[in-house]
Amino acid sequence: MNNAIMHKKDPLGRSAVLTVAALVMCLVPSLLFAPAPPDGVYYGQWTAEFENMEAYRGRVLDARVGGAPVPSRRSARAEYLRRALEAGAPVELTVRLGSPPRDGAPIFSIADREERQIFMLGVAEDDIFVHLWRLGSGLGFQTPSWWWPDALRGSPAGDTVRITYALGKRAPCLNIQGRTRCLAASTEVGGWSLLTPDPWGVPPLRMVGFLWAFLLGFPFGMLPLSFRAKTLCTAGLLVAVATLSSALPYWVTPWWGMLLVFSGMVVASLMEPLIRERLG
Repeated sequence: MNNAIMHKKDPLGRSAVLTVAALVMCLVPSLLFAPAPPDGVYYGQWTAEFENMEAYRGRVLDARVGGAPVPSRRSARAEYLRRALEAGAPVELTVRLGSPPRDGAPIFSIADREERQIFMLGVAEDDIFVHLWRLGSGLGFQTPSWWWPDALRGSPAGDTVRITYALGKRAPCLNIQGRTRCLAASTEVGGWSLLTPDPWGVPPLRMVGFLWAFLLGFPFGMLPLSFRAKTLCTAGLLVAVATLSSALPYWVTPWWGMLLVFSGMVVASLMEPLIRERLG
């Protein structure tokens, strides 16, 4: 069966629906990653001990959110903290380092009365991670952590360091002793990390993130258009997604993620007859 006949059987139809779905999956993570701390009673926690994490042997000397001190007890300024975290205001810590924990250990966290982790900054070996309650968290999606690998390398136990977290233009940013880095999603292509726990940046799941972005390009390759038209259409739509995403709180699909989507479109175009035959 040639392409012309197949296109008559599916004049936009399922291909258009799948393409719209792929576009939504490219864009929606930018919305679901937006900070959205819930209302309620908040508790500051300094080097708290949790059942599924190591206890950190360092010491928090000072903790502030949006300039307001946050002691290790129930906060009298919960609404202020909620608004500050939602706006991406700085979380500033002064910490006397302990020995590097093998697994994840919290340095500073904020929880609510329901024991939900609204914010956490922790360490795993020399890596720093940040965990923040987002819009997707309240909808039942996973809340991915954001990482700075080897952030504390060269800083021995006993050193006093200043760590600042703040929301940058497109991603969370950390400043440690004057060094700044804006963080990347732990699974590399952020949309996938809404579906999997991956709290410590498990390397094999990063490859799943790459595959996720690649497969998002397949619906574009199945559009009943010429290859040139598919190329122009896909490029135009990806530029539109990139433009819209750049105005949202998090840039979750970087340029190479867009390239993976485009590559998926090319592969699907080349395999179109086989794919349509298999799909019936």
